[in-house]
Amino acid sequence: MTLLLQTAVPRWCRSRSRSSAGAEALRTLFAWARSAPRLAPVVRHKEQHAVRWTDEYSWLEQARVQDRQIRTHMQHENRHLQRVLKPQRQFSSTLAAEIHRRSSFRWPTPTTTYRNYMYYSDNVHGRVITCREPLQPGTGRSRQVVLQPELLARKLGGRSISGFKISPSELHVAFVLDKDGTDCFDGVVQNIDLGPESCEILKNVRSMEWTDLPDTLLYTSANELHRPNSVWAHRLGTPQSEDQLVFEEPDERFFVDVQKTKDDKYLTIYSSSKRCNAVQVIAADDPSLTLRIFHPKSDSMCFVEHVNNQFFVVTDADQCYNYKIIGVAPDGSRTEYLPHSEDVLIKDAEFFESFAAVHVREKNASRILILPLETFDKPFYIPLPEADGIGEVLQGSNLTASSTEVAFSTSTPFSPGAGWSFDFKTRKLTELFRVQIPGPSKVKDLVSHQVFAKSQHDGTLIPITVLRNGKQPKSGENPLLVIVYGCYGQHLEADFQPHLLSLLDRGWSVAKCHVRGGDDLGNKWHHAAVQRTKQLSMDDLRDCAQHLVAEKFVAPELLAGIGMSAGGMVLAATCNQNPSLFRSIVLQVPFVDVLTSMLDEDLPLTLHEQDEWGRPVQCAEDFRTIQQYCPYHNIPVSCQFPAALVQCNGNDTRVPFWQHLKYVSRLRERIGDTHGHRVLMHCSSSAGHLDVTSPTRQALEIAFLHHTLKLDSPR
Repeated sequence: MTLLLQTAVPRWCRSRSRSSAGAEALRTLFAWARSAPRLAPVVRHKEQHAVRWTDEYSWLEQARVQDRQIRTHMQHENRHLQRVLKPQRQFSSTLAAEIHRRSSFRWPTPTTTYRNYMYYSDNVHGRVITCREPLQPGTGRSRQVVLQPELLARKLGGRSISGFKISPSELHVAFVLDKDGTDCFDGVVQNIDLGPESCEILKNVRSMEWTDLPDTLLYTSANELHRPNSVWAHRLGTPQSEDQLVFEEPDERFFVDVQKTKDDKYLTIYSSSKRCNAVQVIAADDPSLTLRIFHPKSDSMCFVEHVNNQFFVVTDADQCYNYKIIGVAPDGSRTEYLPHSEDVLIKDAEFFESFAAVHVREKNASRILILPLETFDKPFYIPLPEADGIGEVLQGSNLTASSTEVAFSTSTPFSPGAGWSFDFKTRKLTELFRVQIPGPSKVKDLVSHQVFAKSQHDGTLIPITVLRNGKQPKSGENPLLVIVYGCYGQHLEADFQPHLLSLLDRGWSVAKCHVRGGDDLGNKWHHAAVQRTKQLSMDDLRDCAQHLVAEKFVAPELLAGIGMSAGGMVLAATCNQNPSLFRSIVLQVPFVDVLTSMLDEDLPLTLHEQDEWGRPVQCAEDFRTIQQYCPYHNIPVSCQFPAALVQCNGNDTRVPFWQHLKYVSRLRERIGDTHGHRVLMHCSSSAGHLDVTSPTRQALEIAFLHHTLKLDSPR
C-alpha cells in the first residue's frame, strides 16, 4: 500500500519573493515545520447492522510497521515530540537516571529445594544467575551454575527467558525464550553439565512441562493468530518434525496451557476462554500419554492440583463466582475444604501435603489464608507485620509438596518489599530479607489510605487508593495522577513502582481508582462492567475524579490521568464523555478502536475476548453498545479535551500500532490541535505490547505531564 503522508513543502512556500506576502509565507512555513506530521484522510464508509459510518483513517489498518512510509511517520512523530518537550529535556534525563537507580535494587532469592538439590540465585558481576548445590554431602559436587539468563538470552538472539523447569533426572533445564516482545516464543532445553553449547531449540513454544518418561516433555504451540492451540510431546535429541500431537483445541475462543501438579504425578492440560475452561489430565509416567477428561467444557472455571493421592480443585461452579476449594478422592467422592465467600476472592492456591496457602483478596487487600488439609481446623490468615496496610502479597518458590513452610514476598507502594517464610506447624513467621530503596527519598513522609467515591449511577462505593505526602495540606494545590485499568478482571496492584516514588518526592499525589471491570472487590466487581454494561467503568472513573476534586485532593487544573492498554480505553472514553475533567493524560498502547477490532474476527484476540467486550458481528445490541463508547469513534469536537501523550509500539500484536495512528490523527483534527502541540505521540517500531515501563519512557511521560500542566521546572 502507498501511504499518504503530507510532508512535502507546500507549493506556496516555494516562492522566492521578498514581498510581505513572501515573508508571511516564510513565517507560515516555519510554523508548519514545527507542526506534527499528518496522515492524509481518505474517506471510506463502513456498515454493520444497517448502521453506516465514515472512517477516514481505516486505510491504516492494512499498513505494516515495516512500510518505509510508516517508519518515516513514526520517526517524524518522535522528532516532533522532542521539539515540543525540549524545555523538559534536562529534567527528563535526570528523572530517567533516578528511576533507573531506584529500579536497580538487588532482589535476594531464598533457597528452594527440589528433589536432590537446593536451588538459589546469585549476583555475579551485576548479572543474576541460578545455581544449585546437592542436599546430601559427599556426592563430589559443589556449587553448580544452572542458568545465566541474561547471557543465554543474548546468545540465543532473544530478549529474556522464563518458566524454568528442571527435568526429573535433574540433568536438563527447560525454559521459554521471548524472541522479540511480539508474543513469539521458542522453547529451549539445556544440559546443565554441558552449559549453553548444548541447547536444543524447539520453535514456536509457549509453555513446557516434563513427563516422567525418559527425556520427554510436553509443550504448547501457537497458530498463526498467536493462539496457543496444541500440545506436543518431544523426546530430546529427535527432530521437532517427529513430535507427537497430544491434543489440539479447534475453538478459537480457547487458549491451551500445560502444567504439572505439585507432586509431579500428573500433567494437566487446560483449554480456557475468558469465562470457562476444560481440564484434561495425563499420568506423568504413562508411555501412551492417554488423556482423561477431568473437567469438561461448561460454564465454569476449574483449576487442578494433586497431593496426598487426591485432586484439589479451585472452581467457580455452582455460582461460586469468587471460587471455592474441594477435594476429589480416588473413588470420586468430594469434600468441600473452603466454601464460597461473598467477600473473599480466591486468586490462587498452593497445595502441600498438610495445608494449602490460599492467595485471596478481601476488601481490596491482598492476603494469604492458611487452609489445613488433614485436621479440618479453621482456616486462618498469616499475620503480616506490614500489614493489613495497603500492599501486595506475592507467591514465592514452593516446589516441594512435603514442605511445612510456604515462602512468599510482600511489596508496598513505598518499599520494594521483603521475603518471608511461614511454618504451618509452628505458626512462626520469619523475615528472610528486606530490600531497601537505593538513593535518597522522602518515604518517611509518605502515606497511603483508601477513600471511596459514590457512584452516581447506583450509589455503589468505588475504592480509591491515595498515595501522598502526609505533611502536605489537603488543599488541592498539588498535582495528582489518576491511574486506572478496570478490565479483564485484573486489579490495580499496590506494589512498589519506582517512577511513582519519583512523582511523590516532587509533591505529586497518586490515586489508583479501582473501577468496576477489575476484580478489586471480587469477580462480581468484574462482571458488573463487561459487554453491555462496560459503560460503568467510565462512569466510575468520572465519579472518582470528581470526588478527588471535591475533597480537595487536587484542583481541576492539576488533574492528570494514565491508563495502559484496556485501561487506556477506559481513560480515553471517559475524556470523550467529560472533555474538561482531566488536564493531561498519558495513554500507553491504548485499546482505542474497540469497534474495529471486535468486528474483525481474523485478529488474534477478537474471538477470545468476546466474553469481555461482546459479539458485535452477531449481535446488533453489542454493536451499538461498543459504538457508543469506543474512544476512536466518539472523539468530541471540543477545545477542552486534555493534552494527551500516546505511546505506540510497532511490534504490538495485542493492540496494533494502526489504532494509535488513527486515534492521534482524528483527535488532532477534532480538538483543533492542527500543530500537534497538545496531542503528542511516542513511537517505537520494534517494541511489543508490554514494553512501556523503561525508565526512559516513564521519565518522558512525567516530563510531558509537567509540561502540559505548566508546572515549574522541578529538580
